[in-house]
Amino acid sequence: MAFLWKISKENHSNSYLFGTIHAICKDAFLLPENVQHAIEVCDSIWLEIDLNDAQNQAQSFMLMQNEIPLEEALSTEDFQWFQTEIIERFDLDYESIRYLKPIFILYQLTSYFIPCETVSFEEKIIRIALQHQKEIHGLSSLEEQYALGDESFSYEDFLHTIRHMHMSDFKQMYAAIIQAYTDEDSDKLQTLIKEQSFENDKIQSILLEKRNKLWSETLQTILPKNSAFIAVGVAHISGENGLISLLQQDGFLVTKQ
Repeated sequence: MAFLWKISKENHSNSYLFGTIHAICKDAFLLPENVQHAIEVCDSIWLEIDLNDAQNQAQSFMLMQNEIPLEEALSTEDFQWFQTEIIERFDLDYESIRYLKPIFILYQLTSYFIPCETVSFEEKIIRIALQHQKEIHGLSSLEEQYALGDESFSYEDFLHTIRHMHMSDFKQMYAAIIQAYTDEDSDKLQTLIKEQSFENDKIQSILLEKRNKLWSETLQTILPKNSAFIAVGVAHISGENGLISLLQQDGFLVTKQ
C-alpha cells in the first residue's frame, strides 16, 4: 500500500498520483511495488519541479540567494538573538545560510533537527524513470516555485517561526508525520502538516492551496495527452483544496490503490 491514487476518465489513459515525503529517514524509506509499477507503465513523470534538469539545478542555487546578507536584513537586536540562540546554540555554519532567502534558511535549519540520515522519494523516482527512459517534467517552473516561496514567507514570518521553534518539538512532530505517512492516515497528516507550518496562513494558502490550483490547471493539459505519473509532497494530496478534490471537480475518478 502507499499514498497512491489512480486517475481515470473516459477517453483518457490511466494516470497516477503519488504523495511523497521530501526527506524521510533512510531506514524508514520504502517505495512500494505498486508505485514502481505505476512509474514503469506511465508515459511521463511529473514532479513539483524538474529535479533532473542540470540547468534547473544551477538556477536553483541562484534563485535561493538574497541580495543582502541576513545581518543586514534583520535589525541589530534580532540578528544578535539569531546569532546567540540559533547559530551558536546549534553550531551552525553561518556562511552557508548568510545570503539565503528566509524560507530556505528555515528549510536548512529544520534539516539540522531531523535525527537521521535522510533520502527522498523524488531521487528514487528519477532513477527508475531514467532506467525506463521516461520523460521527466516539472509541474512548476523554478521561477514560479521560488516566487511563491518569496510571497509566502517574509523575514517577519521567519523570525516569528524560529522564535517558536523548539528542536525537541520539531523532532517529535517529524516522527509523528513519518508515522502517519507509514500508517496512511491522511487526516492525521493534514493536522500535523498544518502544525508544521506554524499556523502560518500564508504558507497554507500560497505554498499549498495556490500551488494546487496552478498544478490542477496544468494537469488539465497533461492528462488528456498521455498517461502521467505525478509525484508531489503528500501535503498537496488531501483536503478540500487538495489535488484529489480538484481532480474530482474536473470530472476525474480518483481511486486509492
